[in-house]
Amino acid sequence: MCDSGTKGYWILLYDAECYLCSRFASHLQRFDKYREIEPVPFQDYKFLAGESISYEDLKKEVHMLGKEGECLSGGEVIRQILLMMPQMRPFKWMLKSGAGKGLSKVLYSSISLARRCSRCGF
Repeated sequence: MCDSGTKGYWILLYDAECYLCSRFASHLQRFDKYREIEPVPFQDYKFLAGESISYEDLKKEVHMLGKEGECLSGGEVIRQILLMMPQMRPFKWMLKSGAGKGLSKVLYSSISLARRCSRCGF
């Protein structure tokens, strides 16, 4: 279990050296109407995650630390972000279902593949 050390919002740990990740974090702030998510580069992870998440795990996939000590990764992060967005309210029933979990994993896998390609140039 991870402890974000904060109350009232989530911390999104993203790769500041990845163009796609940095753009995602920037765009996320525009859609986060209630300012519930604070994007923080994972390069600063020791200040937030301590030893509970390895640096190698942070490089592999996105993580989000919750206000109640939750620690989400990969598709779970995408799903949680979508659930928090007011614009997604009509689709919350689907996102909360098993199909929504599967869709989030597929979406994240696609994003992750593009991220790897943008880092290596292929």
